[in-house]
Amino acid sequence: MKKEEKIGLSEAIKRHYRTEPLKTQLPMAVADRIFGKKTFSAGDVSLYFLAALCGLAILALCVWALSQCSFSPLLMGAGISMAAFFWLSYKEMLIWLDV
Repeated sequence: MKKEEKIGLSEAIKRHYRTEPLKTQLPMAVADRIFGKKTFSAGDVSLYFLAALCGLAILALCVWALSQCSFSPLLMGAGISMAAFFWLSYKEMLIWLDV
């Protein structure tokens, strides 16, 4: 009978699989991709413009729908919350653009 030798797990991996250490530091590469300088193209800017245009259209529709009712406090609350939402969206866009 054939006599089998006992080997450790790391030795078995070395024999049966071709492995090599990573050539780059994985945490640094991931951090650079996430937190690195962002580059924006004309397509990104047009996408932001389209999103802002859609947001303004939704705002106009909401104001028009609420103006039909006589709930002026509700209209003011909705207007204030929408203004706060758009202000926060603008601030976030400035952060993404690094301005």
